Amino acid sequence: MLLQKNLGPQELIYLLNAARKHIILARFKDGQRLDMEFLEGLRHMLRHSDLEVVEWALRTVEECGAQAVLLAKDVRAVRPSVFSLWRARNRTILELVTLLQRRWDPVHDQKR
Repeated sequence: MLLQKNLGPQELIYLLNAARKHIILARFKDGQRLDMEFLEGLRHMLRHSDLEVVEWALRTVEECGAQAVLLAKDVRAVRPSVFSLWRARNRTILELVTLLQRRWDPVHDQKR
């Protein structure tokens, strides 16, 4: 619902941090899964044009536990190219993507 509003990058980052601290932790504390609507919102944020929003979306995906695997394809799609690594933000994004992929590789190896 909030994604339908036209929010700026700073507001989106604030929402992502609030989601990490309140929504995700509360759901896991209660033993409930995250809603698909929430995961779809994260998927949308991973495609944002502002790299800082993408970085914080990846940090939020990292907090989603096992359900983050549902976003694996989208996370791989935001992996920056080698030529863009001169930017500090792209290096951070690459580190986060690599961290998530290392977590997921054992999961994907078991399915094969």
